[in-house]
Amino acid sequence: MNDQNIFKEYVERFNENKYDDLKDELKLKSIILDNNTDCILVHDLNGNFIYVNETTCNFLGYTKEELMKINLHDLDVPEFSQLINPRIEELMEKKELIFQSAHLRKDKSVVSVEVHARIIEFKEKKIIFSIARDITKLKTAEYQLKSSLEEKEVLLREIHHRVKNNMQIISSLLNLQSRYLNDKEAVNILKESQNRVKSMSIVHEELYRSVDLSKIDFAEYIRRLLSGLFSSYGVNSEFIKSNIDVENIFLDIDTAVPCGLIINELVSNSLKYAFLYEKGEISVRFYLKDKKNALIVKDNGIGFPKDVDFKNTNTLGLQLVNTLVEQLCGEIELYGGKGTVFKIIF
Repeated sequence: MNDQNIFKEYVERFNENKYDDLKDELKLKSIILDNNTDCILVHDLNGNFIYVNETTCNFLGYTKEELMKINLHDLDVPEFSQLINPRIEELMEKKELIFQSAHLRKDKSVVSVEVHARIIEFKEKKIIFSIARDITKLKTAEYQLKSSLEEKEVLLREIHHRVKNNMQIISSLLNLQSRYLNDKEAVNILKESQNRVKSMSIVHEELYRSVDLSKIDFAEYIRRLLSGLFSSYGVNSEFIKSNIDVENIFLDIDTAVPCGLIINELVSNSLKYAFLYEKGEISVRFYLKDKKNALIVKDNGIGFPKDVDFKNTNTLGLQLVNTLVEQLCGEIELYGGKGTVFKIIF
């Protein structure tokens, strides 16, 4: 006999008042109830027992006579005691309630239970009929799993932290190496490599700080990325402004890293070539369109050279952009006119 059938039968019989005494009714059913694998308890609103089955006695380590002399609240674990009154109030309102709790056995050991309680009206009195199921092993397994996940999360955070630190070391080495070079072109190459390393480092730092280790807040990532680039190229924020328009989107590391590198290359190109002596603006927009990601990097500078095919160029930056777009299984388009607009859909 399952829980629902037991509840249904008792409610029907109690409400029809077919028996003169509740205890007599429970005694007639005691053989069936005592063989139920779940604990069955009936008590008044104050926690005084009216009936318990044999399973309850074996589960808690008491005899029936002992249980009938104590109160339900005497079995409560201290940390759950403050929940008793709120639960009774909720049960009175909803008439039925399922919740998890814990009880003290006679030997003072703690057992976890899931309780299915229902208010029953019998002869103008309200009583509580409950079926409690032992979930101690389940809670133990849940605790072990939670502990294991927390350990893995700490380890994963530490990995991201160390990767970020290693990349910062590489970036510092590149910066140090550039100080010993007199060749301006070589210095610029090292600076660009340094910025690429930083863009990947920021991803790992954001993941380290993120609540969800699998995804990062892409809007915050872009803000930090552009701030670093403007600082690296010594750009006056009054001369060239940045405009970031990014929806509340979270990306995993496999998407965030190539996206970050693409933005790094396109914004770097704008900072280096788009504005000669004029003020301008660089904007980055990222949004969802038809279940696809859309990335737009735009500037209002002098425009992209008309005689250059950006998909077939010798420059490392644009080659890297095209390779990363392919990696994302996306498409890239260039729009000229006043300024330069790169649009990537993936």
